[in-house]
Amino acid sequence: MALPLLDGSEIFLRPYERDDFEDFAALMTDPEVTVHTDGPLPAGIIARLLGQFVACAPGGETEAWAVVHKVRQEYLGHAVLRAGTRSGERELLIILGRAHWRKGYGRTVGKLLIEYAAQSGANEKITASLDPDHTAAIGLLASLAFELDREETDSKGTYPVYRRSLRPGAQDGN
Repeated sequence: MALPLLDGSEIFLRPYERDDFEDFAALMTDPEVTVHTDGPLPAGIIARLLGQFVACAPGGETEAWAVVHKVRQEYLGHAVLRAGTRSGERELLIILGRAHWRKGYGRTVGKLLIEYAAQSGANEKITASLDPDHTAAIGLLASLAFELDREETDSKGTYPVYRRSLRPGAQDGN
């Protein structure tokens, strides 16, 4: 079973297709876009990831969508919900191409992912982890009613983890 289409006002999130390789590769090899991730990825890893994303199923450990502009049918970026570091959590990840920053697309993607996660009924919280100096992402999370929950440490250092409830009545970021 394929992931559902998530429909916003100007954009939609659709399941990845093999034909998305060039767009996904351009996104994931852009040093400015990937500065807050693991940096530009080699083509082999990009191909492997895209293969995994094409095979995503609802409720799986990772659910990944291509972010597409409705009118222009243009690939804007990447959206993911994946298993969080703690039980009962889903982690949100949004990566948009530079040309699509500061246009409200990140907020729309975030709202669509939050709504989808809440409707899936499987989790009580959604989280996002990021570089502590990624001020744009911190502002986006605040606009979506995420709050700082904790810090975690991995081989690269310590990073903040933000969280928001998916229970009915929780803030929706409006």
